[in-house]
Amino acid sequence: MQTTAANNDEPKCSKCDASGPDVPFQIFSPYGFGTFCVSCEEAIEAQKAGEGNQLILPAIDGERAWDAADRAAGAISYRQGGNPEHFEKIAQANRSIWARITSEAYWEALGVVPPIYIRGGFHVGECVCAGPDGDLYLTILGSEDDAMASYQVGPECAS
Repeated sequence: MQTTAANNDEPKCSKCDASGPDVPFQIFSPYGFGTFCVSCEEAIEAQKAGEGNQLILPAIDGERAWDAADRAAGAISYRQGGNPEHFEKIAQANRSIWARITSEAYWEALGVVPPIYIRGGFHVGECVCAGPDGDLYLTILGSEDDAMASYQVGPECAS
């Protein structure tokens, strides 16, 4: 189901800045209504399928790094009603999709458990789940003022 923006109080696409009465948005979008227009959602889905380059979703104020990584993986936040399929979504997610995070989320992720430093960022020191290519960690790339989060393969988890 689609709807179009009716006035200036209506949504604006976070990717292309499109807004207005002729811009369609999905009411039941997996990204939340009004985050992306239908055209940008289709482009995102194509990239998730392996076409195109790395995709970086915009930051959301107040969002924790784990929730941003869930959004990049297309999984509902575990804190907001996640279920056993939550970890399956993370395990199967396209690793080229990242979500920007705020400096507050960066520092929270850095301070939770000792990090595993990697070139350009760090893994939060406890793995989240196993994926088809190895154990997955919340991974932060960038610096406090320009960071992004995703679940990425890291070192093998200790048993």
